[in-house]
Amino acid sequence: MDNGVPTTAPKVLTNTYDRLYNLESPLLFKTFENSSDFNLAFSQIDFMKNLMIEVDNYHSIVVKRSDIFKSVFTELDKKFMDKVIQFTEFEKNNNPHYAQDPTYQLLNTKVSYYHQNIVGKRALVDYYKSVIRPIQTQIVSTNLFRTHPIGREISILGRDISHQYNHLRILYVEIRQQYRYFTQVLNRTISKLESLNTE
Repeated sequence: MDNGVPTTAPKVLTNTYDRLYNLESPLLFKTFENSSDFNLAFSQIDFMKNLMIEVDNYHSIVVKRSDIFKSVFTELDKKFMDKVIQFTEFEKNNNPHYAQDPTYQLLNTKVSYYHQNIVGKRALVDYYKSVIRPIQTQIVSTNLFRTHPIGREISILGRDISHQYNHLRILYVEIRQQYRYFTQVLNRTISKLESLNTE
């Protein structure tokens, strides 16, 4: 399950601004109607070049943060699913009516769903809403988190996964807001460049 930040920053720019920045020609100055437009253009290009450095630095930081959450999440996921499978095996061996038991049926169905729809896909929200929450709700509503030897472990691991899920969700919201801000700043700068008077 891959649930983290992509490992490459959004493709905002290529080396276009580096090329503009390094462009030197007497004709370039004559392209602008006045020296203040020329200076403004190059100050905006400097600004964009520095903004791209900030975007790259920010992206490196959030990838590291995301990787930390993902590694903890992956470890919890493995333990959680192992316990769910252990629960179904325990019920098969100790409950002669396991096939009619709604908790067994739900957990067994969720294990199949997990392997068919979650493993190997970018399905964090689906995993949480379709696997974790229904299992948690069933374990708590049937009081199995108190009465079943494995139910308690499932509920604790589910709680820990819920915490990690919320941490990741908050991180993703923060990342989207930051990239939205970067985009707005970049668009304002591009608008300033486009409004300059050139020949």
